[in-house]
Amino acid sequence: MGQPQPLRAVIGRRLLNVAITLTFIPLIVHVLLLAAGTFQIDDPSRPGARLIGLSSLSVVSFTGIIPSSANRLSLSSRPAGPADPPTSYLIHLQLFPNAFTFTHPTAPTANLTSGILQSWLPPSHTFDPLTHLHTTLPPLLSLPPQQTRCITTLIPSPPPSETCTAPYFTALHHTLPYRFRLDGHAAYLGLFIHFLSVLVVVYIFRLEVCVRYRPGWMRCQCWWRWARRVCPLPKGTREEVDVMGGERWDAARVWMYAALVGYGGMGIVWEGMVGGFLLRNVGWVEETLVRSGLGGKGLLEMGWGERWWVVSWGGVGAAMVALVCVSVRMRLMKGLGEEEGKGEPLLAKEGVVKAV
Repeated sequence: MGQPQPLRAVIGRRLLNVAITLTFIPLIVHVLLLAAGTFQIDDPSRPGARLIGLSSLSVVSFTGIIPSSANRLSLSSRPAGPADPPTSYLIHLQLFPNAFTFTHPTAPTANLTSGILQSWLPPSHTFDPLTHLHTTLPPLLSLPPQQTRCITTLIPSPPPSETCTAPYFTALHHTLPYRFRLDGHAAYLGLFIHFLSVLVVVYIFRLEVCVRYRPGWMRCQCWWRWARRVCPLPKGTREEVDVMGGERWDAARVWMYAALVGYGGMGIVWEGMVGGFLLRNVGWVEETLVRSGLGGKGLLEMGWGERWWVVSWGGVGAAMVALVCVSVRMRLMKGLGEEEGKGEPLLAKEGVVKAV
């Protein structure tokens, strides 16, 4: 009859189970953030209309392009005056971790109710959201050319024949030279961070499966000497690693859960920085409109996505709790690999290795 496991071993096994269970939360979070805004779904309230998928997970959002009422902001050659400023704008724009979209609920045709202006999944080497506001959306929404003609010139004060008849695009024209944009590899950084986070979770699951059934497959196999010094995986031959106790893998677990926490935090910082710069640019457009008497503060309804904050920090929080669990387990299991003088692995009952 086998010897009973000490209390520390029992607690350590349960802490590991908690950590593995918690790992599903950041996996789900990163998959949701990667998918948010990259697909459309049918609008049940309007036949033929489409909605942005997972729209509640946007990083930031704002409005613009078309005023709420044509008699408040002239769509003809007559510019709007201080007496008839718009109270809001109809096009709702959202920045997601992996996409930039628009929604137009009151569009005259159902096919224009929403659209994906840019997604990081197809090849794209530039993220320039403000450019979409004057190059992609006006033709798509069939706006009169005179509303956006000032955008085609770099002159700060174009002549009357080249001025925009829509004050929104006039304000946008003054902001474009100082707009925020990402070029080259920087445009993919957010996608890359989330992808690495998913890979870390997959690697954690692979480690646990291999430690239980084929420990030798997960031994350190680094070629370079400096890499072997920092590698957290157990070192030795396959036969040596196969008979190691489960506590010998705790250092690798701590390292991987720390990486999961780090990548999650990096994703929040990066997306927060991109969203903050975009809102700053949109704020300049709003300030220009307000100074011109064409609306009040809050006209463009800028704001952060509250659910994005909650979901993102929820994933990081779960990874942090899992990291604490495996860290405490490592301290508890230290020295419990074998009973003194008996040579029987006390962790054999975890199903990690067989007793020898």
